[in-house]
Amino acid sequence: GLPFMDAESGGKVSEMAEMEDTLLDDFHRTYESSCYNDRWMFDEAAREYLEEARKGDPTAMYSIGDMYYYGEGASDYGKKAVRWYLAAAERGNADAQRVIGSMYARGELVGQDGGKALSWLRKSADQGNDWAMFSLGTMYLEGQGVPKDYEKAGRWYEMAAEKGNAYARRRRRLIRLMVRDDRGEPEAQGRLGAMYLSGDCVREDYDKAFSLLSLAAERGEADAMYWLGTMYRDGKGVAKSWDDALGWLSRAAECSDPRAAYDLARMFRWGMRDENDNIQHMDKDMAGKWHDSALWCCRHAADEGDPEADFLLSYLASDPEERANSLIRAAEH
Repeated sequence: GLPFMDAESGGKVSEMAEMEDTLLDDFHRTYESSCYNDRWMFDEAAREYLEEARKGDPTAMYSIGDMYYYGEGASDYGKKAVRWYLAAAERGNADAQRVIGSMYARGELVGQDGGKALSWLRKSADQGNDWAMFSLGTMYLEGQGVPKDYEKAGRWYEMAAEKGNAYARRRRRLIRLMVRDDRGEPEAQGRLGAMYLSGDCVREDYDKAFSLLSLAAERGEADAMYWLGTMYRDGKGVAKSWDDALGWLSRAAECSDPRAAYDLARMFRWGMRDENDNIQHMDKDMAGKWHDSALWCCRHAADEGDPEADFLLSYLASDPEERANSLIRAAEH
């Protein structure tokens, strides 16, 4: 058997042979939920990994950890996954080091421990693992076991982005917005609020979205006015309010926001359901007015190269040729 590391103490507490006897039985119970559709194939893969693990192959140990982690079976599968991941990490497997580090950072299946998380993730990052770099950035961004530090988060995301990690590039943009938000810049507050509203690159948080969008909208940011209006229209994080939705969307449309004018045209055309599911506020004349306004806004924004305006124009324009050309331009972007 091979030495096995305990997930909490890091000390050698047993031999892998303890687990080998039950390994195949465990996998028989979970193979149906795995990527292997054929039981024979699953058995062969498990046996191959086990044979290589006995020889000390950390990649095989990591794969067995994955099988336990993603499998569905006994309640102790998570603990077994951690033990195999640790065995692989101790033998230098960068992916296992990243996984264990991330577990310590989040407190998943192990007690949260910022020191152990940093240690494992840095070992993985030292081997060039871009996802370990990304995880280190996330630790500092969200304060997972360490104090929040946007500067350190940005550096790790930068390193991961240089490795080609697309998610890190998006997080790098997020960090820059957060720094600008700290300086009180309304444009950054509005963009950040929209990200919290949609869950783009951050965890969806309507309270944060409303707070940031309100700050930016009150300071004249048309984009923030638009998103704030949609929150009131859809009842996201706030009570549905026709008056508030109309107010903010109208202000955004007055700033030539094509989305706001388009949404207003649709609101008046179809109305808005109240708490009793009755449709109110239908007004064909107002719908026509805002349709014309949206058409003008979209044409103006499309001339400036806005692909979203071109896409909306493909719905609004009455001329088939204009609609087709707008859709083509939007697709080309």
